[in-house]
Amino acid sequence: MDKGAIEGVGVKDDITRVEQAVNNRATKEDVVGVKTRQDKLTLAAAALCLSGKVSYWDDRYTKDPEPFDWYQRYSGIKDLVAAQMKHEDNVLMLGCGNSRLSEDMLEDGFTSITNIDISRVVIDQMIERHKDKPALVWQRMNAMALEYPDESFDAAVDKGTLDSLMCGEGASANVAKMCMEVSRVLKPNGVYLVISYGAPDSRLKYLQSDDYSWTVSVATLPKPAISAAAIPDTKDASAVHYVYLCRKGGTAEEGG
Repeated sequence: MDKGAIEGVGVKDDITRVEQAVNNRATKEDVVGVKTRQDKLTLAAAALCLSGKVSYWDDRYTKDPEPFDWYQRYSGIKDLVAAQMKHEDNVLMLGCGNSRLSEDMLEDGFTSITNIDISRVVIDQMIERHKDKPALVWQRMNAMALEYPDESFDAAVDKGTLDSLMCGEGASANVAKMCMEVSRVLKPNGVYLVISYGAPDSRLKYLQSDDYSWTVSVATLPKPAISAAAIPDTKDASAVHYVYLCRKGGTAEEGG
């Protein structure tokens, strides 16, 4: 990825370090198909922060505290969410950032959403921004080391967090740690919903592990820049986002 491909992604003051990080950290399979501004920013920012630079995110949110949604707004995933979750579900939002997603879900009828992020800055901002919404809980936490009891949540939502881990050092081990933690805190029949720019050939090998024995299905969504009237080519990573629906095992009596 050359400098011209990264220009305009919101980190112009640090373009050299972004470029070096992308070249050093991102795998070839993650660079292929990354064409939209949001995808470039995800890849560039992840490459910096996941090499241990949590301070990158703190600095970013300090300089730019305005809400920003990676990949999709709630309107784009609402139908998939409705098919997989109930309004009364206890939901965990992984790597929440300053997205509007939890607020939009609350307005749509969801009643309990716990939001975590590794950045103390953004968590403090979101606590202040949503202090009038007790149904939204905000906690600084590492998704690879969740501080919740087993079987605490009915659903977990991941919009770009797995992709970020994929761009850092020790990607395979880190993704496995997060998935193990997600599986641990999900109730029987709970669902882990992952929105990603990564195609199935680069993501399913991580999500279909025997360690958590999820039943995984894949859907696609047109990227917001693509006309909804157009029929997306699901093999073209520049045209769609992939949604991985990972369902934990269980019995009818235990859940779902």
